[in-house]
Amino acid sequence: MLMFGDRLLRPAVCLAAALWVVAASACNVPVFRYALERWEADPYEIVVFHSGSLTAEQQALLETMEKTSHDRLANFAVTRVNLAGEIPPPLQALWRRQANANPPWMVAKYPRQTGIEDSAWAGPLRADTVKSLLDSPVRRDITQKLLRGDAVVWLLLGSGNGLRDDEVGRLIEAELRKLERSLVLPEPSPLDPPTNPDLPLKIAFSTVRIGHADPDEQMLVNLLLNWNTNLHAATEAMLFPIFGRGRAVSPAVGKQITAEAIRDMAEFLTGPCSCEVKAVNPGYDLLLSANWGSVAGSQGAEPQSPPPLVGMSEFAATAKKSPATTPDPPALSLAVSNPASPATGGHRLIRNLAIVLGIGVVVLAATTLVLRFRAGRRPR
Repeated sequence: MLMFGDRLLRPAVCLAAALWVVAASACNVPVFRYALERWEADPYEIVVFHSGSLTAEQQALLETMEKTSHDRLANFAVTRVNLAGEIPPPLQALWRRQANANPPWMVAKYPRQTGIEDSAWAGPLRADTVKSLLDSPVRRDITQKLLRGDAVVWLLLGSGNGLRDDEVGRLIEAELRKLERSLVLPEPSPLDPPTNPDLPLKIAFSTVRIGHADPDEQMLVNLLLNWNTNLHAATEAMLFPIFGRGRAVSPAVGKQITAEAIRDMAEFLTGPCSCEVKAVNPGYDLLLSANWGSVAGSQGAEPQSPPPLVGMSEFAATAKKSPATTPDPPALSLAVSNPASPATGGHRLIRNLAIVLGIGVVVLAATTLVLRFRAGRRPR
C-alpha cells in the first residue's frame, strides 16, 4: 500500500490517475461529503473464542456487542467460536496464532475488504476491554467532528519528541487554516446525487493529536499501526487524514509531512468525486461507534464503494499532473450508475473499461520496451 509521501511509485500513480480520468464522468459532490453520506463503513470481525459455557457476565457482554452491531451503531460483527466444538480451519489457524491466550478471548480482525491478514488487536473478553475496543475519547471526538460536517480530521500520531511534534503540529495547523480560506467547493451540477440539506456543505478541517503511549488510545494506536508492520519501526511523527465515516488514508511519516503534501490531499478530498467507476480503495475504515445514518441524505440508492485512493499526498500530487482531455477532471472516480438509464450506464461502463484496458496494455508494452532498451545500454 502506498504511503502518503511515497515517491517511489509516483509514475504508477500518474498512470492510474490518467486511466481513471479517461474512464470517469464527473460528479461535483465533494469526495469527503459523498463518502460521509454514501460509503458504508466496512465491518471489523470480532472473533470470540470460548471453551464451553460462558458466565452470565460474559454472555451479557456478548449480547450487548451483538445488539450494537445489529443496530449498526458501530462497524463490526461478532463471530462466536466454541473451542469445545468443531472449528473451521481458518479459525483454527487464527486461534493457534494467539500467544498466551486464555478463553474467552477476543480477536479483532480488519475488514475483509482490506485484505489485511494481521489482526488489529487481541485480548480477553472483559467489560473494560470491550469498552476500549469499541470506543475511546479521541475516536469519539473524530466521529463528532465528521458528523458535524468537517471535511477531514487530520490525526497526528506523535513521535515522543515533544519539540519536534510541536513543530510539525504548527506546520499542519498553519497550512490547514490557509487552505480553509483558499480552497473552493466544486460548482454543483444538475447530475449530482442529492445530499443532506440539513448538514452545511463547507470546507472545514480539524486536528487531533495522540501519542504512542497514550493509555486511553492504545486501541486507536493499534488500529493505525497494525495494518502495516513497517509503521511499527517508524520513530517519527505520522499524519493520517480521516474523512467520510472514519476512513483513514496511509500516513505521511516524518519529513513527508509537508505543506505541499497536506495541500494536495486536501484538494483531492474537497474536490469533485466521480460517480461511475467502482474500485477498491487502499484506505481503510477505523473501528468507530457512531450513528452515521443520522447524516445520510435521501439518496434513494444503495451505498456505493469508495473510489481508488492510493495514499494521502502521493495520489493528489500526481493526479493533478496527469494528462487529461477535459478541463479540471476529477483525480479518481467514484461510481454510481445513473438510475434513470441503467442500460446506457451499463454500456458506458463496458466501453470505459475497454478503453482503460486498452490504454493499460499499450502503456505496459511501452514500459517493457523502455526497460529492455535501458538494460541493453548498461555497460557490461
